[in-house]
Amino acid sequence: MNVEKTARTKRKPHAELRKTALSAAELILVEEGLGAVTARRVANETGCSVGTLYNIFGHLDGLIGEVNLSTFRQMAEEASRTIRDLPESAGREERLAALARMYLNFARTHRNRWTAVFEHRPQGPADQRIQNAEQLLFARIISAAGIDPTGANQAEADSLRMLLAAIHGVVTFAINRTIPPADAERYVTLIVQAGLRGYREMVDEGLL
Repeated sequence: MNVEKTARTKRKPHAELRKTALSAAELILVEEGLGAVTARRVANETGCSVGTLYNIFGHLDGLIGEVNLSTFRQMAEEASRTIRDLPESAGREERLAALARMYLNFARTHRNRWTAVFEHRPQGPADQRIQNAEQLLFARIISAAGIDPTGANQAEADSLRMLLAAIHGVVTFAINRTIPPADAERYVTLIVQAGLRGYREMVDEGLL
């Protein structure tokens, strides 16, 4: 490490370096995608050594995990905002359709962020905070469906997970340009309608 970089690093406390490194990694990821985020590049943008970066985050996975955690928080905030903006009279189908469209639009608007969440495969154990963020996002969605997250029965939870998986599939196709943008929004709305009506029929028939 050169003398100039050593001096810059010494002047910055770890808290400031951490914040600067996260901002640098986030900017690289948003503008160029996950593959462009390397420890050496982030260290250079931050003005520290790779070793210092690893001391702060443990490893590159830790740094990318922090960025992905921020993405999950943004999605959770968008989900809450989407529900707040709906009229109080909105039913389960309308709320879930609005959330499905929000998810599609988030992926379109923040494509590299959204893709990184699903493309990044940590070498070590999964980050519990990210798992918690995923659970929080799911809890907000099932709450929007009128289901108590703490009291949902297994059939309700499973049916909603299958519904979300189908929506995620459409969003993935849309992001990969397999489905035209105009069709994607219509498809996710139809999936919600078909999924909820199918669930009701299965309940009525005693299958769930």
